[in-house]
Amino acid sequence: MPRANLTVFPTCLAFGDSFTQGLYATTEADAWRAVLWAGVAAAYPGSAVTTSYEGVSGGKTAAAYLEAQTDVLPVAPDLLTVQFGTNDVTGAGGTPATDDEFRTATAQLMDTLTGAAARLVVWLNCAWCNYADGGATYNRAVAFNAIIASEAERRGITVADVWTATALRDDFLSQPGEPSSFAPGFEGDDFHYNDAGHAAIAATVLAAVGVAVAARSRSSAAGRSAAEGRSFATDRLTL
Repeated sequence: MPRANLTVFPTCLAFGDSFTQGLYATTEADAWRAVLWAGVAAAYPGSAVTTSYEGVSGGKTAAAYLEAQTDVLPVAPDLLTVQFGTNDVTGAGGTPATDDEFRTATAQLMDTLTGAAARLVVWLNCAWCNYADGGATYNRAVAFNAIIASEAERRGITVADVWTATALRDDFLSQPGEPSSFAPGFEGDDFHYNDAGHAAIAATVLAAVGVAVAARSRSSAAGRSAAEGRSFATDRLTL
């Protein structure tokens, strides 16, 4: 398929942290990325012929810049979804990122992945992960999502607002004892999502893909119209 076709995405790559890996969906097919790819294939025939993911448990945004050099850029997918920030919010066993650190890392990663990396990029903001409403971690997640939104807007990147879709939804949290095919726990943990949570993320991202496709189509149409206008003006001058 020609890469100029705005509504066909033969190669899809999901790049992110443990949520992209699939924790803690019941099976591979229940992970949000797999549900998304099925939706993309149905909505845009000819898409999702080749799918892959690079999901690193504990992955942070700053480290993702280096991973992108080997795991994303050589693939140059037609559709790239990016999901980082949760481990920056929590610290993942270490110190949470500051606002400035997160902004710098996010800007660097966006600049890398919106160049030659992919034809269409959709960026996921941070999902709610059982943070106490109004607590320090909750507020940090809100602040980091504002950073993602502002940096994405500057670069024309479409954001999938998974925070709004998941905030304070206890029913989306996987529970200890609920089996999962994903390491390291192979069961829920009251932090990562169950199948319903993954489905909600997939639906939000699929809607964002539609928004991005529509925006690209309008931009392409405007470009063609401008080019035709220039051609018409040139023709009149040469008459």
